[in-house]
Amino acid sequence: MRLLHYSCLALVLAVCLAGCSGKEKKTEDHSRRPMMTLEQRDTAQVFELTKSFLESLKANDIDKAVSMLYFLDADRQVVPLPDSLVERQKVVFRTFPVLNYKIESIIFNTETDSQVKYTVEFFEKKPGDPRPNTTSFFIKPMRVKGQWYLTMYDSNTNNGGQSGIKN
Repeated sequence: MRLLHYSCLALVLAVCLAGCSGKEKKTEDHSRRPMMTLEQRDTAQVFELTKSFLESLKANDIDKAVSMLYFLDADRQVVPLPDSLVERQKVVFRTFPVLNYKIESIIFNTETDSQVKYTVEFFEKKPGDPRPNTTSFFIKPMRVKGQWYLTMYDSNTNNGGQSGIKN
């Protein structure tokens, strides 16, 4: 009888241990980057920086607008656009002159990964004209050492700040 009790106890213990060992162990995900801390002034600064950029385009001061665009280099330093990208941006801004604009949205993800969507009206539309006269663009605000900068949305800042656009 004692042998039966010990056998049953051993069997129950084995079943319990087998049941517990089959479960996957939970692991904590420490790979998530911490979210950046934002204040109301960050939103205001990005809005004003974007507004200044768009006002320069509206005033047809393309050189000033392009001089406001940056990217991060491989050392994570904010640098002005290289000449090749400056010329490319000037072509885009001449192709789509800004008569009016609207800042559609500002989305903050991380300090180097946020976006501003804006829409521009690039010609006056006459009644009955079926052509669209607006288009939307994105720019990418970045906060580096507490300072906000505007970058081109195609800037691949995770790869040394090189543009993903190829000629």
